[in-house]
Amino acid sequence: MVLVHSFPTNSILLSGLIHFLQDHFEVYPVDLPGFISTNPPLRRISLDTLSHSLHNQIEKLELPHYIVAGISFGFWVATNSKLSRACRGIIAIEPYIDVRCLNKQRISLSKRFFYNAITRLILFLHLEHVIWNSRLWKHHYLGLSGYKARRSKLIHREIDPRTFFAVANLLLANHTKCTLHQLPHVLIINPEDLTLDTNYITNYFKNHSWQTLILKNKIGHYPRKVTKQYFQKKISKNDIERIYHFFNSHSKG
Repeated sequence: MVLVHSFPTNSILLSGLIHFLQDHFEVYPVDLPGFISTNPPLRRISLDTLSHSLHNQIEKLELPHYIVAGISFGFWVATNSKLSRACRGIIAIEPYIDVRCLNKQRISLSKRFFYNAITRLILFLHLEHVIWNSRLWKHHYLGLSGYKARRSKLIHREIDPRTFFAVANLLLANHTKCTLHQLPHVLIINPEDLTLDTNYITNYFKNHSWQTLILKNKIGHYPRKVTKQYFQKKISKNDIERIYHFFNSHSKG
């Protein structure tokens, strides 16, 4: 399994999920440029450049066959990426597919417009590092997120500020619907997710994917404790067995 992280996380922040998945799969976590200090940010940040980077990183692994698991933003990058013939399927975990998939009650049009304008202004004025290191930002975003101090410090230390604001802007402004690969998909979705319009996403997969297994769970979009024990409670062994059976039954490879 090639695991592509969500926004704004990386393999360090998702270590608990990785440890859980390693009990069932051979896991290769991929860190996109700018989301971890060991992978420098791209000069030009776009969906295409991020997807191209993901493709190159997967190619370097030289895997004879694999499935891709993309979490939220990570799925958006993965489904836009040129996946090789060795890819046997895709797992979409609480996937972002376009701006219409955001929960309109929590992220209203006016709020989205406001945040989109702010991120564009920050990038235009090259204020990303100033904002990122300000006390106000640390309190407003990192403090009010509810994350523990260690996790907040990891986000601040590992993620490149320009990448953070550029990707946030992309997510808030994208109206282009993603094109799903002609591969079997497993959609893992929480019907009570407050960040996403899960009905919109579910119907999109039903209407546009080649073959889809839909698994419902209670995984939080931004869980405060990303531990192995957390995912053991949220994802059952039966669900893992269904994923195995589904890919074995529907893989074209």
